[in-house]
Amino acid sequence: MTASGIIDSETQIDEPVGNDGNRGQIVIVFNPKGGVGKTTIAVNMAAMLQVRKGQRVLLVDCDTVTGHVASSLGMENVRTVADAWTEDLSTGMAESFAEIAAPHLNGVSVLVMAESPLHTEILEPKRVAEAITTACRVYDWVIVDMHPDYGPLNQVIFERADKIIVPVTPDVPAIRAAVQLREVAVELDIRERLAMVVNRANSGVSVADMERTVGMPALAEVRSAGMLFVRAANEGRSAVERFPKEKVIEDIENLCDRMMATRDSGATKSGQGFMGIFSGGRNTNPSMRAS
Repeated sequence: MTASGIIDSETQIDEPVGNDGNRGQIVIVFNPKGGVGKTTIAVNMAAMLQVRKGQRVLLVDCDTVTGHVASSLGMENVRTVADAWTEDLSTGMAESFAEIAAPHLNGVSVLVMAESPLHTEILEPKRVAEAITTACRVYDWVIVDMHPDYGPLNQVIFERADKIIVPVTPDVPAIRAAVQLREVAVELDIRERLAMVVNRANSGVSVADMERTVGMPALAEVRSAGMLFVRAANEGRSAVERFPKEKVIEDIENLCDRMMATRDSGATKSGQGFMGIFSGGRNTNPSMRAS
């Protein structure tokens, strides 16, 4: 720990690294427009990786304004990072994200930044980013559900991300927001880490058309299954657990398989990124059919 109480990512590791002996991957789920299914995709990706793929997963709710990861999983009165770091001021004992996180019944560790947007002063962006990086020495995947903005907290986490999953629904506002993100990503030097997930894909709009319009490769498509996700959340579970045989869960599994394939290939670590994985920006996976 440093004199300021910030966890030193090089020295404060007491737990094992990820399954493959390497540091875990930071995966952001982000779109500057709300209502595109960010939390739904983040929660079910985390459950798929943990339950079916045998990975150690930390699911972080970084949306300090409208975040509802914990409530979607039936977890109430969760101790937050803001709570823990406020307590640290008195005790002098800084806790890692692995120590603060609460375990869900499915095995996923769930971490909430703050319960209220009015009490986030202690969440200094650089400290949060360092703690997320430290968590990669404990978990195979750190999945971060983010608020739809380009504020200081999000920007420092963008810098640390290995992959940025961009859910896009086939409607004009969501598509325009994704195009804006693509342009902002150039300035932030993160464009190679972006990959689109076409959400609510069974709408008659082809994946190829979405890729051309947004200018981003499509990693996967997730069909519309709103009520299944709502029913699962009402029971405090992911749809992966509640409806394991539904077609939409195959979509989530395909998304996770593609993410794991890019990790295993070392593409994002080598700087090739998502944009270089797909020939001409087009996803050649046979399962990626035009809707």
